[in-house]
Amino acid sequence: MDLIAGVFVFILAISYFVILWDSYQTKYLEEMRARKNRLAAISVAEQLASSPGQPFNWTGSPSSAQAIGLAIRQRELDPVRVKALQMLAAANYSEAKRLLGVDEDFLIKIETMQGARLITIGQEASNETFAYEVSRLVYYNGSGSHLKVRIYEV
Repeated sequence: MDLIAGVFVFILAISYFVILWDSYQTKYLEEMRARKNRLAAISVAEQLASSPGQPFNWTGSPSSAQAIGLAIRQRELDPVRVKALQMLAAANYSEAKRLLGVDEDFLIKIETMQGARLITIGQEASNETFAYEVSRLVYYNGSGSHLKVRIYEV
């Protein structure tokens, strides 16, 4: 009888730890995916707001660019570069993702300080998961604006 009770308690303990392990593993994986998207959003926002891209004149042939940047100067966006990225993302979204250095989907918005949207680049999603958005203050067309970068999974 003691043997049966001992085996029963042992099976209960093992079952408890397996369920607990599964729960924590799922939470850990979700947190890692969210963290990856958070870091990607920060990286893309900084790249776009701070760099003109590689090569400097990538707008002439966006598909041959090594890196995309939108800045003329630190935090001042060039309308020509913005339009070139917008056209590239509309024509070849996967190439735009590659040049931005992200595997997940993205949405880039330029908005006025009051929140009116001026530019949308990328894809909006209604059922996104693990989304993270970063906002940077920039100058666009001579006035203060928000550059918002959202990285998400569908």
